[in-house]
Amino acid sequence: MRACDGGAGHGCSVAGFLLFKGEGVEVDLARGVKLLERGCAKDDVTACCNFADALARGLGTPVDRPRAMRLAAALCEKSAEGCDTLYDVSTTSGASIEEFGEAAKLLRAACERGDEKACSRAEELERIVRKHAKKHRRPRTSRHVPLSPSSMCGLAKTCETRDELAAARRKRK
Repeated sequence: MRACDGGAGHGCSVAGFLLFKGEGVEVDLARGVKLLERGCAKDDVTACCNFADALARGLGTPVDRPRAMRLAAALCEKSAEGCDTLYDVSTTSGASIEEFGEAAKLLRAACERGDEKACSRAEELERIVRKHAKKHRRPRTSRHVPLSPSSMCGLAKTCETRDELAAARRKRK
């Protein structure tokens, strides 16, 4: 705790983690999440990752998925640990297909930067997005324009008249 109070982001991260796990102290999720947030504000990546996870799961704080996703996305652009967090946050219960898609794009970018773990995770999320898109594909619409009842009457009369003409022609022969 002293290290966190002294301004060390990593100290806040460690203290927050200990409060979450109850190692050497009583479990206090609310206090732990506040320490993680302080550590994150001091640019400690581990504190930010754990804070984003807590936000996504509602551990010691109300669930705030949009904030968790924004934080995890920013972390993924900086580190492999951040990409792990992005994957975890995007796959927690309640995730939307849009979150899967956004996470897949960011993980694909991390893959292209050389993060092999991000490659397999991007593929997994891309598969989920494709499967969802296929399942929820809208049926193709017909290009034919339905006729109005009045025009159908007109066509019916025309057809009727043609039939009458054909019958009249046959009678002549």
